[in-house]
Amino acid sequence: MSSEVNYKKALNMKISEMPEYRDRDEVLAMPANSTVVSAAKEMKKRNYGAVVITSKNKVKGIQA
Repeated sequence: MSSEVNYKKALNMKISEMPEYRDRDEVLAMPANSTVVSAAKEMKKRNYGAVVITSKNKVKGIQA
């Protein structure tokens, strides 16, 4: 029963309340002319699972 309660609680939890995201206040964004290697290094350094790709202040994509 308790695992069912935890599951239901998790489904209603906001992403900002999840422990792995709670202390993050910024999005990792890199310009479209960045190399894949530099994006991967920055993602590893910050422990991020994705990077937002931008060009001329517009979102062009998300790379995970």
